[in-house]
Amino acid sequence: MEGYGKQVLYQKAGFILSYFQSEMQLSDAFFSICKDKTGKSTRYLTDAAESTTFFKEWNLYAPADILSSIKPGTADYVELY
Repeated sequence: MEGYGKQVLYQKAGFILSYFQSEMQLSDAFFSICKDKTGKSTRYLTDAAESTTFFKEWNLYAPADILSSIKPGTADYVELY
């Protein structure tokens, strides 16, 4: 992500990937880097009308149920043999 240099990219990616930290074996250091690169701006994951819940850790507004349909440890795809 370094090449993109966009604070919002670190902020949104860090927020989403934190939900899958253990599954993806992402270190705390990875998230520390993401947080260091996010800056101080408050942003919205989606549009402001639906992003009504504030996630302080990431200084980000997102829909309250944004991750409720995705459960760690499940695969929502079909394997082709």
